[in-house]
Amino acid sequence: SSSSVSFSFSTDPASAASVYFKCQMLRLPTSPVNVPLFQTCESPVTYTQADGRYKFSVQALITGSSKMDNTPATESFYIDTGAPVVSITLAPGAVSSQSSLSFHFQAECQDSTGGVEDETCQFYCSLDDTVTNTVLEAGVCRSPKVYVSGWQVYDGHYLFRVHAQQGANIGVEAQ
Repeated sequence: SSSSVSFSFSTDPASAASVYFKCQMLRLPTSPVNVPLFQTCESPVTYTQADGRYKFSVQALITGSSKMDNTPATESFYIDTGAPVVSITLAPGAVSSQSSLSFHFQAECQDSTGGVEDETCQFYCSLDDTVTNTVLEAGVCRSPKVYVSGWQVYDGHYLFRVHAQQGANIGVEAQ
């Protein structure tokens, strides 16, 4: 999958007529052999990139001179258009006599640098009564999700579901 990213930049209005810009987009990590050159660009500049970690750089140069900005402005970011994958890591058995039902779950969601952080996910849980085909409880939740017997659940058949959302990406539910 891919996503478009745009960057805007400018210089001091007094020198704008004599300055032009060069931009560079790096996919990280980048081999020293495959480093793309800075290319002439105008603000705003837009790139369409695949999922991954990137570093954008822009430098100002003076027209008709070899003078350039030796410290380009940079921005590192991560594109993740994939949906988070949820897994239930601990759940009661198919038949339980416990006084509460506890469900532990996790998802691999990418943070802005491409690292895996469960905290960047928003979880949604539901508990369905499979006999009456009704949803007993649904909404935002955290792991572990606990249902207390006699208050939220009674003897019966239930189906627990959880899915994660990160930004606009909604993951497939686990049950």
